[in-house]
Amino acid sequence: MSGFEDADELLEDFREESRGALESCESALLLTEREATFQEGYAEVFRAFHSIKGLSSMFGLDQIQAHFHHLESLLVRYKDQPRFDGELVDYFLSAVDAAYKMVEGSSVVFDLYDPLGGEEGAGKQEKTQSDQVEEEIPNLSVKEDVISIGEKQKRRDIIYVVDDEEDLLEIYCEILAELDCDIVPFGSAKEAMNCLDCTTAIDHPSVILSDLQMPEMSGTVFLEQVKAMNSEIPFIFLSGYLDRESADFGLANGAHGVLTKPVNDVELLFAVSSALAFYRSQRLVRKSLKFLFCFLSQSDSGHLDDKKVLENEIKALMNEMDNIKNRSKKAA
Repeated sequence: MSGFEDADELLEDFREESRGALESCESALLLTEREATFQEGYAEVFRAFHSIKGLSSMFGLDQIQAHFHHLESLLVRYKDQPRFDGELVDYFLSAVDAAYKMVEGSSVVFDLYDPLGGEEGAGKQEKTQSDQVEEEIPNLSVKEDVISIGEKQKRRDIIYVVDDEEDLLEIYCEILAELDCDIVPFGSAKEAMNCLDCTTAIDHPSVILSDLQMPEMSGTVFLEQVKAMNSEIPFIFLSGYLDRESADFGLANGAHGVLTKPVNDVELLFAVSSALAFYRSQRLVRKSLKFLFCFLSQSDSGHLDDKKVLENEIKALMNEMDNIKNRSKKAA
């Protein structure tokens, strides 16, 4: 997999995507027990099951794929019901708990059958080949103490807010509290940079909002150091006396935007929300391309020349995503 993250990182991406999908299932499954909310809950659960089934197929994780193929088939079988029977919902919830352990790397035995009997006859279990064998998922480490889905929280986006004026820092944090994110305030760029140095990429912020003029380390120096560490983090400048030279420098070196103080609530929320959406979309596209490339690399099917063309196209797309970040700098 030359030029791409190694298999361990790809599999961690798979875990993260699957955790998010699974964690949406519990509340959605409860919605399927009521006629008024059945369609909403059904759609959410189907999306989650279908997504994990597809991702596990790309990685050749047969047990997980078979697990979700069966669950998806059950969903389709009862999709025309006004609501799901409580016994069926309980079965799905148990299946979600088992799936969470599979995703984390544990060997799991789970009976795949229709708890309502279905078209196969009341009480008859329809087992698949994979669920009768206690199977270790390839390349995923087995954990003895698996955290249950109810105890595991989905990772929230993190926003760093950096300003040496304490009152303004507090105001910005209060405004941004409206977003479903973890807001982390810093009184200096140096303090924020030290925090970044001590965290892994998965715990890096999704957006950084920073004052431009600060003692010890200016916003422009902070921007340069952040981009050298993680070029994908959107960076928004705030300044009370913004000059054209500083603004041009920031935008040419990767800043997502520049706001002039005093900034109102709507303007600030819009700028940060836009940066978050940009970050999430870039991350999703990159992950999708990585999963697809991994699938093509491990697949034995298809014409060799066609497969090579697809791999080259994916590489070109990923390179273009990297080049986009530098285009404003080249144009300056």
